[in-house]
Amino acid sequence: MSVPTGARSSGEPAAGASQRRGGLSGNGRGRGMPLYPQERLYQEMSFLAYYLHWSREDLMNLDHWERRRWCSEISAINKKLSGNERNTYEFK
Repeated sequence: MSVPTGARSSGEPAAGASQRRGGLSGNGRGRGMPLYPQERLYQEMSFLAYYLHWSREDLMNLDHWERRRWCSEISAINKKLSGNERNTYEFK
């Protein structure tokens, strides 16, 4: 049985959060996906936090593909508005 979000203490992860983290922390052998580069994750989260002002918790609850999609959409808007050919989402 899942606990309603409001009833959870702030220290407890959301339902399924440990499963998501387990998939991201996989070592590439066996189950789970390979480790996503931590630097890249922080770049994406910073990018979204800067433009959308979302909380850390909200950003961490996004799955990989949704987070990448938001970054791409924001970058496309910036590119269109600035007339700059460089995609603002391209991190090195």
